[in-house]
Amino acid sequence: MPLEYRLLQFEKVSSLIAIIGAVLLYISASKAQVIEIEQAQGIQTNSTEISPSQITAIAERILLIGRTLSAIIAKTRLKEREQQVILGKNTAASLEPNILINNGHWIVVLGTIIIAIGTQKRANQGAQITIV
Repeated sequence: MPLEYRLLQFEKVSSLIAIIGAVLLYISASKAQVIEIEQAQGIQTNSTEISPSQITAIAERILLIGRTLSAIIAKTRLKEREQQVILGKNTAASLEPNILINNGHWIVVLGTIIIAIGTQKRANQGAQITIV
């Protein structure tokens, strides 16, 4: 199987993982809204359920997996493009777009690591709602 085909398959997987993380963030925000409404009405919330903050922490870890996979794909594409240039194939196109895409993906991974640490610390503190 050609490398590009495998990279496209991995890209689909990383997108699916990111969608799962985003859906969990949506669920967390929805639960947080219900809690806010209940608290405003003086209704005691059920503390035995998983909190929106815990859901957010899980979602950020899932997003980290998807984003890391995307960064690995971008790095692989950059290396493949560099090989083409070294071998004299398709030298008309610049490496710059691939470099920018690769760097951008790794910056997003770093940001997601920081967010994941923060959301986990918030969940560990017992916060019921964490807004990201």
